[in-house]
Amino acid sequence: MLVHDAALESIKNGDVGFGAKLAELHNVSSGLKAWISNKVGEGIEVCRRLCGGHGFSQSSNLGHLFAEIAGANTFEGTSDVLVQQHTRYLLKKLSLTSDDKSVQFASNAKSYTHHELQSKAEVPADFGDFNLLVNAFRARATRSLLALMASMEATNKDGNVNIIR
Repeated sequence: MLVHDAALESIKNGDVGFGAKLAELHNVSSGLKAWISNKVGEGIEVCRRLCGGHGFSQSSNLGHLFAEIAGANTFEGTSDVLVQQHTRYLLKKLSLTSDDKSVQFASNAKSYTHHELQSKAEVPADFGDFNLLVNAFRARATRSLLALMASMEATNKDGNVNIIR
């Protein structure tokens, strides 16, 4: 909501930096749509399997729901287009050398790539700390994007790169 509210405020004020906020808003929404659509499809399939043979029956409606979700993900390009748009935006933000890094982890990319960086968790209960988990996710996301960037540069920016997830 913060990105949405900031974009809305920019429109009202006639801010010249609105384009960057709109790009960020589109990136966040397309990334979330792709991720959520994938998780919904997986969840419906898990429910169908848990129901055994009843998951295939007309009365469960799970087969119909799955067909609707899988079809929508395909024809809307959720699995392909939105994921590529999201990745392209993140790679662009990560490669910028200026201070204009609206994606928060991109501004600290070097600190997340240090080979001696380790979690500050000492006991299992420490993993209940939201900030610790967010920083771990930022480090993982940065390292994944840098690995993708290196693979793409090695193949002359070929988008058909096999990346180990």
